[in-house]
Amino acid sequence: AGYEEKNELGIFAWVLKTSEDAEKALNAFKQRGLYAESEQPLLERKDDLLIWFEEHLNAAIAQGATDIHIEPSAKVVEMRFRVDGILRFRDTLRLSCLSRLVNIIFHKAEVAVSDFGHFHDARFTHCHMNRDVDVRVSHIPSVHGSSLVLRLLDKSKAAIALTDLGYAPDH
Repeated sequence: AGYEEKNELGIFAWVLKTSEDAEKALNAFKQRGLYAESEQPLLERKDDLLIWFEEHLNAAIAQGATDIHIEPSAKVVEMRFRVDGILRFRDTLRLSCLSRLVNIIFHKAEVAVSDFGHFHDARFTHCHMNRDVDVRVSHIPSVHGSSLVLRLLDKSKAAIALTDLGYAPDH
C-alpha cells in the first residue's frame, strides 16, 4: 500500500506501488489544494516545455534517480522518478503536451519523429553540473499515447576495473 513520507527537505512525498495508490495520492493532493488541472502552467511554447523537461531531468539526477517514467493516462501524463528502487510521484502534465514532450526527447536522442508509433530504444547525453549522464530512452506506444522510460547512467560512476577490485589482470 502507498504511504506518505517526509523527505530530507521536509516535503511530503507519496510512495506508490499500485495504480490505486496513485489514485489515492492524486485525491489527497486535490483535497489539500495542491493539485488542480486548471492551475497547471499551460506550457504553450515548445521552449517552456523544454525548460520544464530539463528542470525535471536535472532534479532526477540531483536526487540520484535511476529512472524517469513518463506515463500517459486518460486525463494526464504522470512523471515518476525511481529513487532507491522505489517509484516516486514527481509531477503531472496535461495530456495535450505529451506529443511535444516526446518530440523534445526524440530530438535529443536523434530519433525520427515520424516513428512515434513504433518501439524505440535510443540514447543521448545530458550534462548536469559538469558531469555527463547517459540517458537511455525506451519508448512504447500505449492506448493513451507514448510511454517513456529514461534510464539515467552517470558516467562518472562508471564500472570499476577488475584490477581495482584485486583481481589479477589475466583473469
